[in-house]
Amino acid sequence: MVVDLYTLSIPGLTNQYAQINEFFADFAVGNRLVAFLDYEHLEYADEYMSWLENREDIYIVLPRLLEAYVELNRLDDAETLLKRFKPVINEISVSKEFFKR
Repeated sequence: MVVDLYTLSIPGLTNQYAQINEFFADFAVGNRLVAFLDYEHLEYADEYMSWLENREDIYIVLPRLLEAYVELNRLDDAETLLKRFKPVINEISVSKEFFKR
């Protein structure tokens, strides 16, 4: 039997720190969703987008979400994502300190 390291480590760890408080519980949701994408469970792209939609730190994960849409051959969704977050992308492209927020 082959055991995926994700199955052993990510859920257990995220479940542990999700118990700390509401902030960490929310953070755990995002980490689980991005881990799914990282482990090629691309069907979670829409759920991840829904979770990210109104967050101030969306700039951190836009590239990963865009990559998931391209890998799923959902180019219309990728284009919509680029158009929708064009102001954020423009800000990232010119700022030398953007990720130090």
